[in-house]
Amino acid sequence: MNELLLKFKVNLKSEDYQKDFVYKPKEVLFHRFLPNGIKDALEIEYDEFSKIKLFFERYGVVADTGYIRFDYDMKDVDSEVVERQAVLDGGPLFGLIELENVDQNEYDAVVSNKIGDDSYVRLGKRLVTNMIYPYVKRMIDHLSLTYGQYWLGNLKKWDSRERSIGYYCSSVLGLKWSNDGGSTWNNFLPSEVGGQVISASIVLRTNVGEDYLHKEDWSKLEELIKSDFEHSLGASVLSKAHINADQGNLKYALIEAVTALEIAMGERVNENLKGNNHLIKSLDRFWKLPMPAKLTTISSLLGNISVNEIETSIEVISVRNAVMHEASDLPPNLDRKLKVFMNVISKILIGPEYRFPMLDGGNALIPKEELEVN
Repeated sequence: MNELLLKFKVNLKSEDYQKDFVYKPKEVLFHRFLPNGIKDALEIEYDEFSKIKLFFERYGVVADTGYIRFDYDMKDVDSEVVERQAVLDGGPLFGLIELENVDQNEYDAVVSNKIGDDSYVRLGKRLVTNMIYPYVKRMIDHLSLTYGQYWLGNLKKWDSRERSIGYYCSSVLGLKWSNDGGSTWNNFLPSEVGGQVISASIVLRTNVGEDYLHKEDWSKLEELIKSDFEHSLGASVLSKAHINADQGNLKYALIEAVTALEIAMGERVNENLKGNNHLIKSLDRFWKLPMPAKLTTISSLLGNISVNEIETSIEVISVRNAVMHEASDLPPNLDRKLKVFMNVISKILIGPEYRFPMLDGGNALIPKEELEVN
């Protein structure tokens, strides 16, 4: 039986958000947890002969400050410090594809390095379009939207009108193959590379780092990637509100958040009524009610939103109306109330619980005595 291993790397760093912060996140940020390479990989079975594993390597070193600092040239990460450090940089995303029962023509083309061979090209296109891009994109979408790490960009989709499949595999993914169980690796190059470069850039709670990915989130992420769940329009608009809020654009965040609420309430009702047009039509008069009345009604029926959260949300809606219609100034402490409001919208949306971490959230080491208590 012909078997192949293929490995690749995706840079998740986006230059758009590399501000002059005290702490500059490079890519995915974790909280008191850092996946440990292939043994902690998220594993997705594509079919009975193919699977893909997505993982992060523990690159870094403990600096003189006592903190783990990401360093692509070092793998000297102290597990004890990992459990204490509030914010940890995961670095680039790695992938491993395991193929069994590979078509003989495709296998021969790869191991014989028949660049441009139809079988080689066919395999490359299938790997990129059916396995690598869809699952990596789904993972990045969840990291960016579900877990609020909006500073991550997007893996560019391969487009044959722009670049060859050989360029994409080589320059974007750094794809390599092995037929000896990973002892030796060779460049996976189904066609010639070609010219012009495609961009390979991938486009709080009170306690520091708690909105970043925890150990238990890692297994949840695997289930999300395996599922066919897609983020709704309401979730996308809410993400824009989060970005504006974290970047200090509170006025725009306020407008986007209230819009997200309106969309989320409609999506929730339509989902619960299973698209029954007759029942949906019967609610025409309900949708004409003021926003606070609709929010209070839906929140009380869901049962997962507290009275205090509803009151704060209504206050935020009033501020938005005053800003929009009376050109009023923004009140103090709006950022905290807006965070509560966004959490309420998250509870109304269909799907996983959304988070709203800060890009510049600082860092901290948990005291050892506190770690022992926890």
